[in-house]
Amino acid sequence: MREPGSVSEEMATLIRRMMRRISVRSHEVSKHFGFTSAQIHMLHTLLDSGPMSAATLADLFSVTPSNLTGIVDRLESKGLLTRIRKETDRRISLLTLTDEGVRQAQQIPDPIEECISASIAQLDAEEIARISGALSRLVSLLDRADPVGLQDPRE
Repeated sequence: MREPGSVSEEMATLIRRMMRRISVRSHEVSKHFGFTSAQIHMLHTLLDSGPMSAATLADLFSVTPSNLTGIVDRLESKGLLTRIRKETDRRISLLTLTDEGVRQAQQIPDPIEECISASIAQLDAEEIARISGALSRLVSLLDRADPVGLQDPRE
């Protein structure tokens, strides 16, 4: 049982506040541009990294292939991405942005980066390094934790 006012409770509250702010901003951006946050994330990922296979994107986004297919289908129907058969293995399609997809991706801000970048810019290098290290460690611990006995169905 947690003690009220404990460090872990305070940290959880701070993380919830950060997640809420990002969620609100993501909703605002999604509503304004007409894309879901997953679609925006996919557009930015393909813009930054170039063509990728659906399997690579599913792993990167931590979603099932069928979930990813829905996102891809909707972006493809809007003319923002296309599937290109890999020359060396015709069974594999690479997803790539169309010219319109590139244009749209460049116009849509990344809500998470937008929320965090301006704040990080106000910190000194030592604070940034400390926070980055602590967040990396926390994420690593969270990735390994399974407090209620649930397993990721993809594992």
